[in-house]
Amino acid sequence: MSRPGREAGDWSARQRRLTVLGAWALFGVFAVWFAARLIPNLALRLRFEDQLIVLRYARNLAEGNGLVYNAGERVMGFTTPLFTLLSSLFVVLGGDEAAAWQNGFGLLCMLGTAALAARLLIRLGAGPAAPLAVALVTFNPAVAYNYLYVGMEIHLFALLFLLALDLHLGGRATAASVTSALLFLTRPEGALLAAMLLSHGWLRERKPPVRPAVAALATALPWLLFALAYYGNVLPRTLGAKEGESIASAGRYLGLVREAYAEAGNSLLAAYSPSLTHSIAGPLLLPGLLLVGATALLRRRADLWPLIAFPLGALLGYAAIGSLPGYTWHYYTLNILGAFLLALGVHACLAGAGRLCSRAVDRLPGAVRVVLRRPLASALLVVIPVLALTLPVLRNTSQQIAYRAEPTDRQQGLENIGAWLAGRYHPSTSILVREIGHIGWVSGLRIVDRGGLVTPGLRYDVPRRVATGKFLPDLLLLRADNYGVRDPREGAGFPANLGYERVDGFEC
Repeated sequence: MSRPGREAGDWSARQRRLTVLGAWALFGVFAVWFAARLIPNLALRLRFEDQLIVLRYARNLAEGNGLVYNAGERVMGFTTPLFTLLSSLFVVLGGDEAAAWQNGFGLLCMLGTAALAARLLIRLGAGPAAPLAVALVTFNPAVAYNYLYVGMEIHLFALLFLLALDLHLGGRATAASVTSALLFLTRPEGALLAAMLLSHGWLRERKPPVRPAVAALATALPWLLFALAYYGNVLPRTLGAKEGESIASAGRYLGLVREAYAEAGNSLLAAYSPSLTHSIAGPLLLPGLLLVGATALLRRRADLWPLIAFPLGALLGYAAIGSLPGYTWHYYTLNILGAFLLALGVHACLAGAGRLCSRAVDRLPGAVRVVLRRPLASALLVVIPVLALTLPVLRNTSQQIAYRAEPTDRQQGLENIGAWLAGRYHPSTSILVREIGHIGWVSGLRIVDRGGLVTPGLRYDVPRRVATGKFLPDLLLLRADNYGVRDPREGAGFPANLGYERVDGFEC
């Protein structure tokens, strides 16, 4: 015969397992619903300029032309080596519809990020807040984490960011270091997280973390050596283009970030009540919850400090560069941090209110007191309010993901131009253009890039006249961007004085 205490312990463990399994089953239902809505309405339809630049590199790699934008021109015009290599697989699987595969992969990464946020909250003893975290991660707060970026590397980056922290929290230092190295290969600022995790291990163990450091280096070094040998540099050309659009002032950069998150905060508050966005309490509520969540996080597991430090450190680094926020997309980890801290802050407030209420239980009748002091009753006092706060966010998300991503007139015009060029010119034909994404992907022509991303020896600030005289492209696309033929830097008579004539019969 087994002892009663042991039977009770086994039953409690079984209850916990069933609870966890039930929670993940509900998450699975949500994931299927979420994907089923976004895939036909968004993933199968969306094409994004930068996404198509990456895809052209991936297509050339898949076709055996090397990791280049134009065959024979070794210029690293992408920031995300890992995602570019993955995109070559999407090209093989999807062909001309590779963008849809990228978008679908991004949606899966978003759901994986939500699941990891929930898992971290469970590890912190704040499991009831997991539904709210999932809702906030998959919520679309305007600019800050827009669904329109699912075809880029930002969602893979967010997934690897939380995965590295989950492994770090579980004491798997080597796996966490490898994951942070993959984060670096997804975007360069991932090196900051690797440095944070290695530094933490050094301070905790009082000795250099040799094994994790070697594992991280072994993961990242092959790419660095390849880039140095293949491109002659480990820095992407995108950095120069971003600096070319510099706003010069870190203060102005941070001001633009603040505006973006004020918009995101208003969007979230409006999910509950539009009047909150115009009240005095509304704008103070979210910062207050963030502060409570940060305090709760550091009190529960201080070794998760990189969850806060990394997004803020990356933000300050971008502010130092002074580039426009739209070019750096720092939002992915800041938004994940905000979602996590808001969920944890709500849980901490509700748990604190529960403790205060428990002090008043002694004044209640005995039978009521016994019921309220049961663990299930205490849990429900937190779970039910969290679910009540989660439902408005999910309802808002449902309304947002019902829209269909229609191409803008500009995007459709660029694709029409690309198709027109593809039907009339050989792929070896060169064309000078600024919007290289849609036109380069659809036309397949050799691109001379006015933005300075993919053409060797060409900077972002070179006038079209100078670029034309240097490269003598076969075609010039003059009016596809905001820098039309009246740009005063082009000089009188351009482009006729270089021997170019207008192409008749252009219909787009």
